[in-house]
Amino acid sequence: SLQQIGGAAATGGSVLFGWYLKTRKRRFASKYLRTIDLTYKELLKNPEECKKRMNQMREEVLKMLENGKIEEAQFSILDARLEKHLKDIPLIAR
Repeated sequence: SLQQIGGAAATGGSVLFGWYLKTRKRRFASKYLRTIDLTYKELLKNPEECKKRMNQMREEVLKMLENGKIEEAQFSILDARLEKHLKDIPLIAR
């Protein structure tokens, strides 16, 4: 009976741990998307600084992919957002 309770607890714990690991990268990417957007909005009045920071963030995203903190699909989403903001910067400077 005690073994059954221990087995059930271990099973439940492993399921929760697996879920946490699976969603960790997605939460990390979502948080970074918000960081990209906030940085972009904060630096709109300084196009050169904005462009510099977006390029730095692009390098950070590539390093995150290389280090396994995000997956290829998340990298694509983050990179696309950075690319969009980089393309919008010259329009703001006019």
